[in-house]
Amino acid sequence: MTVTPPRIQDLIAAVETARAGLLDDARPAAVERVHARGRLSARERLARLIDESSFREMGALVTPEQDDDGPEASARARTQTPADGVVVGTASIDGRSVVIFSQDFSVHGGSIGKLGSAKTQRALQIAITRGLPLVMVLDGGGHRIQDGQDSRTSPMPTACSTISPAPRAGFPWWR
Repeated sequence: MTVTPPRIQDLIAAVETARAGLLDDARPAAVERVHARGRLSARERLARLIDESSFREMGALVTPEQDDDGPEASARARTQTPADGVVVGTASIDGRSVVIFSQDFSVHGGSIGKLGSAKTQRALQIAITRGLPLVMVLDGGGHRIQDGQDSRTSPMPTACSTISPAPRAGFPWWR
């Protein structure tokens, strides 16, 4: 029996479908809960801040580690914890390039999982490497304890370890 590999068009369509599921339009109940608290969603806050059509998201399809494997578990996790609680990417603000991230309060109160933490650390690395400002739109409870994180794996210690090489890189703002 021969197995027919998936067509590239089918794979691209599957990725686009998964990405569409992360947008606010696909999550009306979660967005409504945020609005009921007088807040904007993470994506709405970004849209108000950055130049139109300039956002390039990184790591949108990450999901927390699951006890069970398989595409169903991954799809369920993506629905429950889209982007692992933080929207990260590059954009421009008034024409100036920036690296930006926004915590998503609709995902576990804005807490960031292990992969969300890795995304924020990567954003910081890109900002340092490219000499770009890092804009952080914070609205959450810190790291996600139920995701197995503790004070050593939360976003701040990992971010600080990323920043520590900055003086050696000759950044004038680091004194």
